[in-house]
Amino acid sequence: MVNAGSEEALLASLDKAYAAQKPILFYYWTAHELHSKYDLTRVTLPDYTEACGKLAGDKATAGKVNCDYPPDVLYKVAFVKLKTEAPDVYAMLKKMSYTEKDQISMAGAIAFGKKDPASVAKDWVGKTQRCGMPG
Repeated sequence: MVNAGSEEALLASLDKAYAAQKPILFYYWTAHELHSKYDLTRVTLPDYTEACGKLAGDKATAGKVNCDYPPDVLYKVAFVKLKTEAPDVYAMLKKMSYTEKDQISMAGAIAFGKKDPASVAKDWVGKTQRCGMPG
């Protein structure tokens, strides 16, 4: 195992391994734009359990962790009066579906395609019509 030392160093190692068509095993998070640049395969870890989480929280047992991170649930929330004060916005948010794949694609377009974030967002709404609003 080699500690890359920084995110920048890890990404440089990935670029080098990918260009050389050499295998590389690394730990990284999603939804990060690098997933739009490379065809990566996720290594599935055992599901998180409270017992495993306790191992991670103790320095003496941290090396014995054998599970994934716990799921991180994302909730849509809005101002309680939004439905009556801005019904169009409420309807859009209610219908909105924004997936991890969407986020990765958009982040990649910005990071690697050097596109403007506002135009990427506008394109996403226009292409997907996920928000029930005119494109």
